[in-house]
Amino acid sequence: MNIAISNRSAGIWLQDNSAINSVGSPLSPNWFSHYTLVQEQPVFIGDVPMTSAQAVNSYHYGYTGPEGRYRFTHFSCPGGAYGLYHAANWAYGRLLVRDCQFWNGGNELTGAEGSVAALHNSLFVRSGLGAFADASSTLTLSNNLVRNTEVMLVNQDSANRWRIHNSAFDHCAVSSLFTPLTNSHYAYINCEGRLSPPISTMWCWAVSPTPAARWGTFITANLI
Repeated sequence: MNIAISNRSAGIWLQDNSAINSVGSPLSPNWFSHYTLVQEQPVFIGDVPMTSAQAVNSYHYGYTGPEGRYRFTHFSCPGGAYGLYHAANWAYGRLLVRDCQFWNGGNELTGAEGSVAALHNSLFVRSGLGAFADASSTLTLSNNLVRNTEVMLVNQDSANRWRIHNSAFDHCAVSSLFTPLTNSHYAYINCEGRLSPPISTMWCWAVSPTPAARWGTFITANLI
């Protein structure tokens, strides 16, 4: 399934107590793409700036946010726009991302009070990761590859349960502030900065035989 997004505030709008279940397959993933990345003519379509266009708008009016499940789903958007926007009134109640790809733009993962988000086995290329939370939330990142972008995690609430494990950062600017993260088994490849607290790890790379994890499967071990 391929969905092209124009310059409007929502391609799909998830409201209170709603849910989205976007599950493709390794050979036939679902795609959410901004139309400017696939069109042949420079035609403006829509009524908002390009950077305000969202493939899936999770804005909700009540306290209970929507649920989102994405697997074998790819997002591509212009620079300055967002693949995922999970914060404040746009926060999902529960968000599960697995075996997905994100190209360009950024991803806001701040969440909201009581929200739960988990991103596993996914690829982020020139697609930043940011979280700036001052309320209690749960965020888990594991077995991801993040390339050529910025990662900034600002955890201002000591009750937050943020866990970063088994991931690789390749040519990234990486930083975290305030409450230390629970983290282990990850690699930095030509990066600036480190997550806090810093941990040294070693990676062995094994290329995956399936497109489900094109960027590889990792085996990790601590360095002494």
